[in-house]
Amino acid sequence: MMNLTRISLAFIIIISFIIFNVNADDFSTWELPEDAVMRLGKSRISGNFAFSPDSNQLAVATEIGIWIYDVRLDNKPKELMLLTGHQNGVKRVVFSPDGKTIVSGGSDHTIRLWDAETGEQVFTMEGHPWIISALAVSPDGRTLASANEHYEDGTRIFESEIRLWNVDNGQHITTLKGHTDTITSLSFSIDGKTLVSGGEDNVVLLWNIETEQMIPLYAEHDKSVNFVEYTSDGNSLITGSWDNTVKVWDAKLGYNKLTIEVNPLFDLSIVAVSPNSKTIATGDYESIKLWNSETGKFKTTIMSNDYNISTLSFSPDGKILASKGFGDSVMLWDLEKLKHKSTIDGHSGSVYSIAYSPDGKTLASVGRGRAGLLWDTRTGQNKAALKGNFTSVLTSVVYSPDGDTIATGGKMKRVLFWEGRKRVLQTYSRKPKSEKIQTRDNINSISYSPDGVTLAIGLSDNTVRLCNAKLKKERSKLVAHTDSVTSVDFSPDGTILASGSQDTKISLWNLHTKEPVARLEGHKKGITSIKFSPDGTTLASASADNHVFLWNVESEDIKLKIGENNLQFLSVSFSPDGSKIVTGDRRGIVQLWNTTTGNLIHTYKGHSQDANTVKFSPDGKTIASGGFEGTVLVWNLP
Repeated sequence: MMNLTRISLAFIIIISFIIFNVNADDFSTWELPEDAVMRLGKSRISGNFAFSPDSNQLAVATEIGIWIYDVRLDNKPKELMLLTGHQNGVKRVVFSPDGKTIVSGGSDHTIRLWDAETGEQVFTMEGHPWIISALAVSPDGRTLASANEHYEDGTRIFESEIRLWNVDNGQHITTLKGHTDTITSLSFSIDGKTLVSGGEDNVVLLWNIETEQMIPLYAEHDKSVNFVEYTSDGNSLITGSWDNTVKVWDAKLGYNKLTIEVNPLFDLSIVAVSPNSKTIATGDYESIKLWNSETGKFKTTIMSNDYNISTLSFSPDGKILASKGFGDSVMLWDLEKLKHKSTIDGHSGSVYSIAYSPDGKTLASVGRGRAGLLWDTRTGQNKAALKGNFTSVLTSVVYSPDGDTIATGGKMKRVLFWEGRKRVLQTYSRKPKSEKIQTRDNINSISYSPDGVTLAIGLSDNTVRLCNAKLKKERSKLVAHTDSVTSVDFSPDGTILASGSQDTKISLWNLHTKEPVARLEGHKKGITSIKFSPDGTTLASASADNHVFLWNVESEDIKLKIGENNLQFLSVSFSPDGSKIVTGDRRGIVQLWNTTTGNLIHTYKGHSQDANTVKFSPDGKTIASGGFEGTVLVWNLP
């Protein structure tokens, strides 16, 4: 009996431990907007990333906030916190020298200070006229330097400026002006008495912090300066530019000691300097290269499986180099072994299309990035990645009616097909099937016929192509529009195909004759999304003209107009019972409407902008929306 009790107690402890850890790791529910029950994905990386002074943590700037990861060399990267508060994307993030404070600057023109241990926001500093473009903290941790982008729109001019702040109380100290274009990088000298700034005006400026006097450094760069940093001994200053050069300067006398010529075939996109200042890392379209900062000699190349390297950062202990390219994953490199250590996944570009599997257990999302993603709708976990070596945006994803196949299409001008039902126990990569449908122009929309036999493809060449979904061969070309076809949808009985276009018109096609049987006109701007009601009697059309129309398919009349000023609808979808529609708009707002009265039922706010795609779950209990910031939000119905 005692042994049985011990076994039962041990079992309870193990189960409790597992449950606790599942909940602890469930970052899909962290910092959710009101009414949201789950977030799929961690958002698009919108700025830089920064290591903590002890090299144990990495802060990543994204559209929804700052993700903090445990990145110790012996461990797999682990999510620790998500810091939210900026109203739009975070552009810059940096740790204070003592590691106790995290500083962030955002598209909302604000700077925020956070307690690095608790994640609590300490201060919000306001005053910059435009988006924050650079941050630096003085070596003693007492002064913060921040800069903003330069902006002109014909009627307004927001000049780029540097502001100095007291870190202890968040108070503004002074403002420094001298650049004529966006300031891209800031760095304090090791004694904290001098600040260096580089900008898109091709200029490097030195500032005396005490006197606020500006000293131009004629850096001889022909293009935008995207990097400035003092070396660890304070004797040199390193600058990098889009002119494909990295220059090393004598910090006291101001002369150029060394110039490194980077590959002229690819623009130099980013520069980083190791903590001991002996190694310079450069990123370009093709790879990461390491250089000797004293001799300028090339040391080695790190071949990433990503391209267009846009962000690099050395850990303070010099053991890790973090990089990011087009794919939005953060790759960590072991510099002692010059090997890939691990990858921080879950960040992805803007979401342009989502689709539920017929059983509702999986949700597929595609957009800007190098893979489509499959999500478990019950746990929020990433089940699989659809990797096809993409180099451009995916705009559409759809499941076949039987759920066996997933079809994707986009700007790579081909439809790829994927296994839709393969069972998995852990995250893995799926490669496309060998069959594909090649098109001559960008793909904007894909739709399966209800019987799964036909695939309709809306193209930027103003046509709709009908293809045999089984044989993967084109059967017909439908021509009626005078501009790009943005959305296609089959009626539930499979007899009619609807196509919406940037020409503001909707065409209804008889699928037996392949001829248009109706032309629906009424929108004043291009059609962004169309969808049949479950009973096939109504067609919903969304447009950038601030309206959604519900059309009587038989009479071809508008039976209901939904909308108001400045909505610019991007997507629309019916509930399974047809009593409601959900819309997404340019503001990032998702709204629920009654299809009988046109009354607004509920408003959901959580996307930073552009709610590109919306769908009801097959059981009608939840709504999913994909946005510009790179996440899918799952919402409860009111």
